[in-house]
Amino acid sequence: MLPTVISDIFSRRLQTTATLHGHIGPVISIAFSPSGAFMASGGADGVKIWDLKTYKEINIPQQSYHERAQVSSVCWITRKNDSIAQTRQVRQLVTVPPTDERFQSRFEAVFSTRIARGGEILCVTADITGNDQTRIATCTRDKCVQVWLFNSANCQLVPVYSKAYKDNREIVPKSVAFDDNANRDLFVFGLYDGGLYKYSGKDATTLSKYQLGSQIGNAAVDLERRLCVIDNVGNGFDIYKVDTGSFVRTLSTGDPLKTHPKGVAFVDRSHAIVGGSDHGQVYVFDRKTGKVLRKLKHSRQGGAETIAVSLLTHIAVDRA
Repeated sequence: MLPTVISDIFSRRLQTTATLHGHIGPVISIAFSPSGAFMASGGADGVKIWDLKTYKEINIPQQSYHERAQVSSVCWITRKNDSIAQTRQVRQLVTVPPTDERFQSRFEAVFSTRIARGGEILCVTADITGNDQTRIATCTRDKCVQVWLFNSANCQLVPVYSKAYKDNREIVPKSVAFDDNANRDLFVFGLYDGGLYKYSGKDATTLSKYQLGSQIGNAAVDLERRLCVIDNVGNGFDIYKVDTGSFVRTLSTGDPLKTHPKGVAFVDRSHAIVGGSDHGQVYVFDRKTGKVLRKLKHSRQGGAETIAVSLLTHIAVDRA
């Protein structure tokens, strides 16, 4: 049973707020709700949702047997009420709370479907900035990227476009992010090939592609500053310009004892970057200088691999 730690990283003294117990096995994905009221975590035993006022687990209905699987990625979809998109290894599941204010801490499954070729869903992200319905993008280990419209009225996913990479190319999409332009173009980061690809939000045509490194374990995008930070699956994290692929700097966590994907995120309006490591430390870097501002010792053994950040300057971490 592995704990999830929530910390206030920009107080004068680094502080652990709570350790949450509940998962059996590793926690693979974490996401705060935009309101900061809830946190979702996914692992081999499914998804759990936590009330961050009480730090108690919220009971959610158990899915049927054929829908139970490892949850590799979670994200929240919020307009008026907190909603969550949850990805399992072989299907997409969207859960939303009822609109009645008396039941704002209640969540239930409302939609489930098999997507792509049935491979593990490595990442899911949502965009709610457009005038039409919310867009959701998913990427899978079987080399597929798909974009959907989420209809909040009937809780259905409507396909917009999909892209499948050829079998002879080592492009496995690991992370995706929407651009903030009118077309809502899509950035895709390749796991094994280290590429950054940008596709049109209209028809998925390739707009640009850049080689960022040999591999990309995870990625985060700052659209305001047109930057991205990637886990280089080695000595730390690298910052690049998303529009040109130009290298900016490396944020070093030291020579790795072993290599595996590490979580990374922009924080404090992108003045800082938070990233994990293979040796149990969580690093907080100054974005402009690369200097280490804080270190959080999360575990004595194993890596700090899963990281989420809220707008309230809290982070959640766990190790796989």
